[in-house]
Amino acid sequence: MFLKSFRQYANAYPTPPLRIPQRISLFLLAFLPLFTISQILIFMQPAIYRSEASVLTSESAQVDQAPAEADPQQTGIQAQVLLGQDILEKTAAHLSERSAPTDVADLHKMLGATPVADSNLIKLHAEGYDPGKLQVILNAWIETYRQLREDYIRQVTAQSTATLDGELDRVGLLLSAKRRELDQFRLTHNILSQDSSDNQAHARLQGLNASLNNALEEEAKAKAKVGAIRAAIEEGRPVIPNQDSRSLAVLQETAERLRDKLENLRGRYTEHYIDFHPTMKIVKQQLSELDAKISEKEHSGTDFMLQEANTAYVAARRTVADLQKQLAQHKQKAAEYTGQFEKYQAMLQELEGLEKLQQDTKQRLADIEVKQRQTHPQLSVIDWATLPTEPIRPDYWLAAAIALAASVGAGLFAVWLADYLNPNPQLRNLQTITGIRVYPHRPSPNDRRQLLDRRRPPDALGFDPLQAINESPREDGEDRRRDRR
Repeated sequence: MFLKSFRQYANAYPTPPLRIPQRISLFLLAFLPLFTISQILIFMQPAIYRSEASVLTSESAQVDQAPAEADPQQTGIQAQVLLGQDILEKTAAHLSERSAPTDVADLHKMLGATPVADSNLIKLHAEGYDPGKLQVILNAWIETYRQLREDYIRQVTAQSTATLDGELDRVGLLLSAKRRELDQFRLTHNILSQDSSDNQAHARLQGLNASLNNALEEEAKAKAKVGAIRAAIEEGRPVIPNQDSRSLAVLQETAERLRDKLENLRGRYTEHYIDFHPTMKIVKQQLSELDAKISEKEHSGTDFMLQEANTAYVAARRTVADLQKQLAQHKQKAAEYTGQFEKYQAMLQELEGLEKLQQDTKQRLADIEVKQRQTHPQLSVIDWATLPTEPIRPDYWLAAAIALAASVGAGLFAVWLADYLNPNPQLRNLQTITGIRVYPHRPSPNDRRQLLDRRRPPDALGFDPLQAINESPREDGEDRRRDRR
C-alpha cells in the first residue's frame, strides 16, 4: 500500500530517470557492504572438528559359543548412561589429571552417543574447535566409563558375595539345628529309617494284618473241610486219614479176593455144603472178619477225620479271635506311630528344603561373577578415537557463495526498487497521432527544476496526492499545447 501511494506520488511529481552510472553506483552501494560483512562473518567462524569412536556393549562370543544376540534396549540404556552426569564429572576429573581441564557443561555440548540399529554397537563422537583435545577427551571418556563399570561390577560382586556368604552361614546353622532335632525325634519315637515298613510299630501292624488274613483263610479252609466230611458221612461215604488209606486198601483188596473165591465156591456148591466144609467155611469166616475190620477202620477213620477237622476249625477260630484282639490293641499304638512318622516326614522335607537352599546358595555364590557380567554387559572398544584432520563444518566456500549470491540479489533488488519508485515520465507522456509516434521535447535540467518548482505544493502539510494526480493531466495537456505552439 505504501509503495502504491509512493508510486502515485512519483507519477504526479516525476524525477529524472536513473542513468547507467547511477544504477551501478546504487548496485555497488547495496552489494559491497553486505558482501563484505557477510564474508567477514563467515570466515571469522572457527572450524568445528569431529572425532569418533565405536564401542560394543556386550562381551565377544567365545569360539565354542554362539554370538550374543542384539539387545537394542540395553544398548540404548548404555548410551544414556554414557551421557550421565556422573560419567561426565568423572571424565572432567580424569581430564584435569591429564592436564586437559574441561568443564562438565562443555562436555555435555561436545559429547554424543548414538546406538547403531539392530546391534550392540554404540557410536561415540566429540565435536569442538581443538582437534587434538577432541581425541584426548573422547578416549578419556571411554576409559572413565570402562573404569567406572569395572568398579561398579567389582563393588556389586563384593556386596553380593558378602550377602550370600551371610545367607550361607545362616542356612548352615539352621541345617545343623534341624538335623539335631530330627535325630532326637527319631530316637524318641523309635523310628529306625525313613521307610515306615522298617520301623517296629509299623512292621508289627503289618505283621498282625498279614497273620489275621492268613488265620481267616485257615478258618475258612477248616470250616469247609468239616462241612465236606459231614456231607460225606451223610452220603455214607467213608473218610479215611491218609496214614490209614494204604492199610485199608490192602484189607479191601484181600476181602475182594476172598469174595471172588467165595462166589466161585457158591457157584459150584450149595451154601449148606460150604458152611459144613472145613476149608470152605474158613473162606467165609475170613471174609466176614475182613469186612468187620474194614467197617471198623472206616468208622474210626471217619470219626478221626471229623474230630481233626473240628479241632482245626476251632483252633483257626481261636487264632482269628486272638489276632483280632491283638490288632485292636495295637491300632492305638499304630495310630500314634503314624502321626509321629508323618511329623518325621514333614521334618525330613524341611531338612531337604534347607539342604536345597544351601546348594542353591552355593551355586549362586559360584556363578555370581557370570551373572554380574550377564546383568551388566562389558564394554569392548572397537575403534578408539582418532585425530581429526578435516573440519566437519562450516563449509566456508559454500557459505561464501551463498553470501555472494545474496549480496548480488540485494544489489539488483535495490536498483529495481529505485526504478520502480522513479518511473520514466517520457514513456508515460508518449503520444501517437495517426500511427506516427511523436515524442515530446526533452526538457533541460533548468526546465525540469522550474517544472518541479511550479508543481510543488505550497505547504507539505496540506498536500493531497489524489488532487495532484487529478490535476496533473490537465497541466500535462497545457504543456503539450504550449509545446505545439
